[in-house]
Amino acid sequence: MRNLNKPPRYNVASVQAQQTLGGDVMQSHEQGDYVEFRDYQWLLTEKQRLDSLTSEMDKTINASQAECRRLKAELTDLKSTADRFEVENSILMKETYRLMVEVKSLMTNPTSRLLRAEREENARLKAEVERLTKAGDVMAEWFFDSDSLVANWQAAKGGKTK
Repeated sequence: MRNLNKPPRYNVASVQAQQTLGGDVMQSHEQGDYVEFRDYQWLLTEKQRLDSLTSEMDKTINASQAECRRLKAELTDLKSTADRFEVENSILMKETYRLMVEVKSLMTNPTSRLLRAEREENARLKAEVERLTKAGDVMAEWFFDSDSLVANWQAAKGGKTK
């Protein structure tokens, strides 16, 4: 490739040839690769502009490649995280199913039904004792003039007052 930083030499045609043909006319040269200086100036300016664009495009390409590498690394990290979550989710789903089976078994098991029935009976009996104790307190207030009756009631309650 020819170096465009230095213009090639050329021979300008005679003044008579320039007047006849109109303008800057070059004589033929044995190498045949000469251009007029004004064309050379335009070519040099165009080359500098294209070099600048090439440099900008190289920077853009380099930045794009770096971003592409970063995104690939991020994608790899996300895939490994997703794989870990998938394994953990599988483990949790199995554990959830196991617990559901266990709960269902306990709910249908005769022993658990008995325990549930006993809890319900205990709650009912506690409520009844509370109700009867309150009724006894009210009756003791009616017989407040009979100290022996009130004392017996207090003793029966275990010394508890209202």
